[in-house]
Amino acid sequence: YRTIGIWQSQAEIDDPLNASSAEDAPGGLRVADINRDGVITAADRTTVGSPFPDFTWGISNTFKYAGFDLFFLVQGSQGAEVYNGDGFYLENRQIQRDFVTDRWVHPDIPASRPTNNNGREWTATDYLIQDGSYVALREAVFGYTFNEKITKTLGLNKFRVFASGQNLLYFFADGYTGNNPEELRTTSQYSSPLVSGYQRGSEIMSRQITGGIEITF
Repeated sequence: YRTIGIWQSQAEIDDPLNASSAEDAPGGLRVADINRDGVITAADRTTVGSPFPDFTWGISNTFKYAGFDLFFLVQGSQGAEVYNGDGFYLENRQIQRDFVTDRWVHPDIPASRPTNNNGREWTATDYLIQDGSYVALREAVFGYTFNEKITKTLGLNKFRVFASGQNLLYFFADGYTGNNPEELRTTSQYSSPLVSGYQRGSEIMSRQITGGIEITF
């Protein structure tokens, strides 16, 4: 179902000009009447989202000046939409701020009740379909190679020190509330070729920083 807002009152639901069903309740998601027959039924389901990005991209380069060198790799993906299944668990339990900040509250519903946890089965709507676009600084390496005078004094042909990092910066789309837009569920029933773009329990993208010494005798 395609969402078009939130029911503000029972009077709004009962208005004959608004398409609704017996499942609807104040605070629940309001969905579109796709076939325009005045009621919400299974016939109003439609295809939404696509797990396949419009394009992926990357750029890398190495800069050198005097004895310094800097390598970087930036990579990103644009346009994919993922189904963030974590919302089924996290929003109900109210343990993730992104899901409950500015939540809808109705006088007849306790303030502690999460948004959209009543009425229509909201997990069967586009509510949890989110923009999976991202930009990441995948790798950066910064080094310094000592000049020939110093290396010869040490009895070496080359002496270089460097520091490197992976996933130093990671930017998600504004509407994404998960941990990692790249990780998809591919086990058990989700390994079916008919299932693509489903997320649940994704791990946070790890950041690694290392240092090293390069010596050539």
